[in-house]
Amino acid sequence: AIQCLSHSEDLTKYFLMKNHISEINKSSKLGSEGQIALSFYNLINSLWNGSDSDTYLSPFDFKQIFVKFFQQFSGFSQHDSHEMLNYMLDALHEDLNRIKTKPYIEINEKQKNESINEASERWWKTHIKRENSIITDLFHGQYMSVIECPKCMNIVTTFDPYMIISLPIPGNSTKLIKFHLVNDDQEYRLMSESIEETLTVGELVEKVSDHIKIDKRYIIPILINSSNK
Repeated sequence: AIQCLSHSEDLTKYFLMKNHISEINKSSKLGSEGQIALSFYNLINSLWNGSDSDTYLSPFDFKQIFVKFFQQFSGFSQHDSHEMLNYMLDALHEDLNRIKTKPYIEINEKQKNESINEASERWWKTHIKRENSIITDLFHGQYMSVIECPKCMNIVTTFDPYMIISLPIPGNSTKLIKFHLVNDDQEYRLMSESIEETLTVGELVEKVSDHIKIDKRYIIPILINSSNK
């Protein structure tokens, strides 16, 4: 997680240029009074400006500060790096939030007279009136959600902020397909092609027919388990 943030170029430049110093927010009740941000700077500075003779760098000092506020990561057990990344970004955001006192703001869904861009911009301006930091600049975005009531057909469109999008690690999305192609002399030829597994057999035959310019009546698909590649 630390290496990932370290190679977020704009974030690393922000710390190495010491821009964080003027933006430390010690009044945030959700932050660490700047301790995590300052410790993160020390770690990033050591990573990028440390001695050439250093063959390794331990993040022990940063971890000691971090676990003061997030004790679930204490000890030497393995923890989920994605979960830690969430907490790190939240902590850095609160330590560097340019908003000292967060106002209460009620946000209304997209109005009928608003375009999507206008509504999105209104939600974003409202968001940064409460959450405004280098983390907001680099990592925050918006989900556009559209909900339609099946009874009254009323449509509600919102633009909820997010910081991290969780994506599954893709598996093997293709299977090996073999084709018996029957020509006029009743001879067989063999071909193989990787095909999206969501295709139906009919769609598969149509795709192959278009690709190899042979009438689909002469194509016999045979599904082969991907482990047999």
